Amino acid sequence: MSVEKAQLASFLDSSACSPLDTARFCSNKNRYTTRWLSTSTVCRPLSSKAVSLAVRLHDGLPPASDLPTHCWLGKDSVCNADLTVNPWHCLSCPALKCRSIYRRHNAVVDLLLRFARAHSCLAHAIKKDLSDRVPDGLVHFGDRSVYFDVSGVSLTAPSYSHMAPGAALRARETSKVTKYFNFARDNDAKIAPFVLDCFGSLGKKSMQFLDSIVEESALDLCPSMTKSSFLTQLSVVWQAGNAKIFQEWATEMRKLAHRSRQRPSVSLASRFAGTCRA
Repeated sequence: MSVEKAQLASFLDSSACSPLDTARFCSNKNRYTTRWLSTSTVCRPLSSKAVSLAVRLHDGLPPASDLPTHCWLGKDSVCNADLTVNPWHCLSCPALKCRSIYRRHNAVVDLLLRFARAHSCLAHAIKKDLSDRVPDGLVHFGDRSVYFDVSGVSLTAPSYSHMAPGAALRARETSKVTKYFNFARDNDAKIAPFVLDCFGSLGKKSMQFLDSIVEESALDLCPSMTKSSFLTQLSVVWQAGNAKIFQEWATEMRKLAHRSRQRPSVSLASRFAGTCRA
């Protein structure tokens, strides 16, 4: 065992290692979760601001060093989440679910549809709003049809702090199957959950769904999008989405601070100035 691996194992077994640290290390050990770090020609690279945020999330650091203590966002009531407990609260803030969080979700749906079409499947999104109990899309294979539903799990949220590594992804996959099982059965189809955590790690059923799509194009020697290129693009799209979520959250927070005549610190204001070009 190398010195680095021995030190990591020692830290994971120590009292200094929090449940979130354990979950973070387990997610980041999947090679495809950090493909945003590599130079690729298959998609537009992340901006320097987005890379900075992705590195801070990857390393267990807050998105900014001088965050306020609580979240002030909310339409009908103030969110008031404690940012000292969860500095990455923005990734699951209820005030952003219909906005930047939903746009990140839709970007993954679009990418997954393109991947399925590149492998000889017929695929389309299902038009819906957040109140509809229908999946995100439908993929037709040669011998079956499969509905899929994309979902993100923010492991930094306190509600997941008690879970073992991988348990949150499995729980979300199970809930998606339960939620859409009857709908899929009534339409002579199956349901495949496509679940990612905030670091970009995929659930087991998500990887199985990707493999089933690849198998459909076994006779196509040169698909326009390989599984490897899909995972690279997914990694970039997900981290760009995280950066845009923080950008929107930070901008809204600064607007509220301005309205209440509370001037944010200079360093925090500079971070608010724009987080991601991607």
